[in-house]
Amino acid sequence: MDNRELTFEECASAHYRLWDELSRTGGSTRSWSEWDKTDYDRYYQGVLITNNCFACYVCNVDCKRCPIDWGIKKSMNCMHFGAPCYRWIFSQNVEEKKKYAAIIRDLPFVKRRKSI
Repeated sequence: MDNRELTFEECASAHYRLWDELSRTGGSTRSWSEWDKTDYDRYYQGVLITNNCFACYVCNVDCKRCPIDWGIKKSMNCMHFGAPCYRWIFSQNVEEKKKYAAIIRDLPFVKRRKSI
C-alpha cells in the first residue's frame, strides 16, 4: 500500500477523529471505524500508520518531534507513567479509557521543527 504520504493536516484531523471515537466507545485504537480493511496492519487511506498513531506517523517515531504536547517534561513522551496515553493503554476500565481518550483528543497537535 503506502502509495502516498499523509499531510500534517490530514494526520491532525484523523488523530482527532480517532480519539473522539474512542472517547465515546472506550474501544482500542485497532477498533477505529476509519481504518482501511486489512488483516493485521492498520492502514489509513493506503498508508501504514506506525503504532496505530498519527502522531508517531508525523514524527517518524522520533519522540522529540512528537506533535503532541503531553503536558509533562519535554524529555518524556506518551509512554511516561503520568501521560494520558500511558494511562489509557493500561486502564482496564471502559469509563477511564473514555476519559483518557477525550484528554488525548483535546491535546494540541502542533508542528515541530525538524531535529538536526
